[in-house]
Amino acid sequence: MDAITSGIYAGFDWFIRIVKLNLLWLFSCIAGVFIFSMFPATRAAFVVTNEWTKGNTDISVWGTFKTSFKKNYWKSQSMGYLLGLIFFILIIDLRLFLSFESNIIWSSLIVTFSIFLVFLLVISFYVFPMILESELSMKDTLKTAFFTGFSYPHWTFINLLGVLTVTFITIIYPISLLFLSGGVIFLWITCMNKIVKAKIETKYEKLHGITE
Repeated sequence: MDAITSGIYAGFDWFIRIVKLNLLWLFSCIAGVFIFSMFPATRAAFVVTNEWTKGNTDISVWGTFKTSFKKNYWKSQSMGYLLGLIFFILIIDLRLFLSFESNIIWSSLIVTFSIFLVFLLVISFYVFPMILESELSMKDTLKTAFFTGFSYPHWTFINLLGVLTVTFITIIYPISLLFLSGGVIFLWITCMNKIVKAKIETKYEKLHGITE
């Protein structure tokens, strides 16, 4: 019975943590009309989930979120606007090409832009968790996120599948957006990023040991 009770308490604690984080992120985005706060709020949310995955589950969600939001505001905005601009351009171009008459060149362009969109989506999954612990330039961060995402494509696919599952549930039950959706997605992506990062580090250590 004690084990069951402990499990219930632990599950409830995690539920409360995720709800707090989700509400903080959502209200921060709304307060800044999204365009002025969504990217810093997203990075701040990843800072919180990153601490959780390190075992620091007793941190102040509000304090950690607020500190990261203020400290990394401009860097997060720059990265977010850059990715958003590229997404926007690719989607506009893709819609434009879809309106043209079908031919070989048209088909080639559609495939090319679709591939670029996939690349950008993969980068987006890893770029915000990655910039938490590095002082890389924006260019190097994007490059590292790209290679990280494609080093283990099956894990990236699982990452995407998890996000799509939460999104699908949110569409069916919109009320979950207020309490769980964002927080669950941030925690999921952070965990997947940790797994891929650990595998890359293990592979590097093995290769480094062979070369020595």
